[in-house]
Amino acid sequence: MKWFKKHKTKIDKVISAEFVDEKTNYPVCSIKVPDEILEDTKDNLQYYSNVNLNSVKAPTATEPSLYSNCANTEKPEENFVWVEGYKGTDKDMKCNGYQYEFGKIHIYEGTPKLCQAGFHFCKQLDNVFKYYPIGNNHRYFKVRAKYNPKANPFPGLSSILFNSDKEVAIEIEFLEELDITETIMSQFFSVIKRQITGKGFSTLDKNITDKFLENKDYYINKIKSSEASYKSIVDDIISESLTKYYSPALVSFMVNNSLSLKVMDTALILGPDDTISNDMKIALAFSNNNK
Repeated sequence: MKWFKKHKTKIDKVISAEFVDEKTNYPVCSIKVPDEILEDTKDNLQYYSNVNLNSVKAPTATEPSLYSNCANTEKPEENFVWVEGYKGTDKDMKCNGYQYEFGKIHIYEGTPKLCQAGFHFCKQLDNVFKYYPIGNNHRYFKVRAKYNPKANPFPGLSSILFNSDKEVAIEIEFLEELDITETIMSQFFSVIKRQITGKGFSTLDKNITDKFLENKDYYINKIKSSEASYKSIVDDIISESLTKYYSPALVSFMVNNSLSLKVMDTALILGPDDTISNDMKIALAFSNNNK
């Protein structure tokens, strides 16, 4: 990428005007590279944008063959299509101050530009969470959007250089609001599986899973409103489970000092055993720390 940073300004200047002819709004399929950087950039530019630099030429607006190799020679406005996707908003159904509503097709009066102007949406629900994370009372919707799949999302550079996980539409309609309860539960148990179940801590796993399902609505609402994270919920459930057998001070020390999960799993296993003292239980549990 050192080459790219070194020549970015030059490449921006020569490519930005060549993708679309300003007079016709037709796509231009050749690009021009200044002679002084042609040799230096040949391998690099071909790697990043798959351009055959052996046939590179400077396009002219009057040359009929200018568009002959284009995969698409339609005017941009003819390329718009309707697709279904997903969009996140704040609790009031607003995004960047714009108020959305059901029963209306929202129309953008201008040229949509990715990350700058228009109605943004994602084709995959998981990508929406990158921009509107679960929490903070964010809401999620299934939408129908009119966008140009052939538009270059970054007019200054070849779109092959980038892989955007969102799209920008000129029209958008909200179809239905999504209940993300199942998504939250799926993500929660994914965390449990990765950090606890997968490491063999079966007693912790059972305690956490049973408690979460027992108070599912409570915990899900906590996550939705950002009052709690997945980790804080796990810590709370572990603390509550351990407090049945050990003093609150000891439990607080174990959880807040990030002792190994093996310590807490062992403590839970030994907790109900009345044949040994609590001191012995603690000694046995702590002997597993850092193992």
